Amino acid sequence: MKDLCVMYRFSAIKQFVIDIVELLEIGTDKTRVATIVFSDQTVVKFYLNRYNTTKDIQDAVRVIEFPGGKTNISGSLRVLIDSMYLPQNGGRANAQRVSVQYTWIRRIVIIDHRTIWSPVTN
Repeated sequence: MKDLCVMYRFSAIKQFVIDIVELLEIGTDKTRVATIVFSDQTVVKFYLNRYNTTKDIQDAVRVIEFPGGKTNISGSLRVLIDSMYLPQNGGRANAQRVSVQYTWIRRIVIIDHRTIWSPVTN
């Protein structure tokens, strides 16, 4: 039963990302979006420089599959810190760095290396 609930939550998280992207101005000189999926392993699904349109990002998010496994928060943060914002992956020195990390029970928002924790309520 827990696996079914977690899979439902994963679908809800994907829809959240799709909805948020709809509100952003996406482009090479505007907002860029990347995704990391984490469980036992941490996998970059796409970097900041992979997609340049809202539709392309939303389509890419829709096909991300539920990875199963445990929640490896530290692994995902390590990938985020070590590679996500590198220039070769689309990072820009003058851009504000915002990340949202969802887990089963907690949402973690990181804005320019300041962390805000909040419980997931829906």
